[in-house]
Amino acid sequence: MALIQQQQMTEANLEAHRRNGRKSRGAATPEGKERSRAANLRHGFYSKIRDEALTALGEDPADLAGLIEGAHEQFRPANTYQAWIVEHMARLQWRIQRAGRQQESLASEHVARIEQTRREKALELRIHYVDMLDFLQMLLDDAGRPDFYAPPGYFRRLSETFARQGTRPPEDIPLLLHRLRKPKNFPPAGPLPATATADDEWAEQVADMEPDNFPIPQPHLPVAEGVERDELREELREAVEQELTTFNAGWEPTLKKNAKPLSTAQRDELAADVNPQIELMRRQEDSCFRQFWRLGNYLMKIQEAEKREPEKQYSEARSQESEEQDRGFRIQGSKDQGSGADGQAVEAEVRKNEGASGYVQENTGNGKSDLTTDCAVSTADAEFQPAWPVPAAKNIVAQKPALR
Repeated sequence: MALIQQQQMTEANLEAHRRNGRKSRGAATPEGKERSRAANLRHGFYSKIRDEALTALGEDPADLAGLIEGAHEQFRPANTYQAWIVEHMARLQWRIQRAGRQQESLASEHVARIEQTRREKALELRIHYVDMLDFLQMLLDDAGRPDFYAPPGYFRRLSETFARQGTRPPEDIPLLLHRLRKPKNFPPAGPLPATATADDEWAEQVADMEPDNFPIPQPHLPVAEGVERDELREELREAVEQELTTFNAGWEPTLKKNAKPLSTAQRDELAADVNPQIELMRRQEDSCFRQFWRLGNYLMKIQEAEKREPEKQYSEARSQESEEQDRGFRIQGSKDQGSGADGQAVEAEVRKNEGASGYVQENTGNGKSDLTTDCAVSTADAEFQPAWPVPAAKNIVAQKPALR
């Protein structure tokens, strides 16, 4: 589905467009060119200018650019590859926000449609209520006149008014109206009650209802004459008053219920009605969040590994240098304590045991592993004679100096 709704074209429209197209040179203003370029935009997934898709969806490309810039400040990518990861994470965050906005939009639009339907229904009920109320009140006032009779238009109003309510009138009201049709001899005119319809209004109603060609439902019922009409008019008034009381008692709660605003619980229930669409948006949001988390974790591991690499190289270099110095001291000590065959044997023994452990005295080849190995006496220390016996020189290796 196109993001920009296209006009439905007819053959006449197409022909007119062809004629005008031969005269036109295309869009001239920047706004017209931008709209012309985005006229056939459908999703923008493959668009080289991604701002088109954002604009068509009602989003601001500057907000996305600010989000990407903030992601660069937060993660500080060290190279192009890390920068690509950071930008992709920012776009995933943008999609997460979009999915949340879409969920809210779907729910709010659904609730708004329901509210509009409720308002229309309430207005329709109010119109029907007023229509029924007006008709019953008119009938009550008209029946108060001594010269009242039911013209054909009365039966039409009765039928249509109750039909709009989806109900049928009480049996006594239509029956009384049939008996109170136009008589042959009108009763003598007398003083009108205060609640009766005025003469001018009654004359206007009769002029409007009398020419109506609506068929009388029960024409075989006899028309009342004389004093009987007064009794029937009183019965009609009592029936109409009772119908008014019943009608108001049933309709007032219905009108109040439909006019009452929706509660929070009702709005939540209505929002849940669009669950299939919202569930799809939630799955999209969750998928983007998982990708965002994996990319962020991967980026931090890359940056941590690159941070540790110089330290690791420096540590390996220092360890190798230390091992070479230790090896040099051991070989030099063996040479100082013996020469010839004995010295070569000691040096070979040192090389053989070299690397067995990290402790120097343990690698001398004499089988000792404790910390009580005696120190050799060099010619520089000849004047110092220890009080303890000195073992043979061939089994002694010069100690590594404490400070290098």
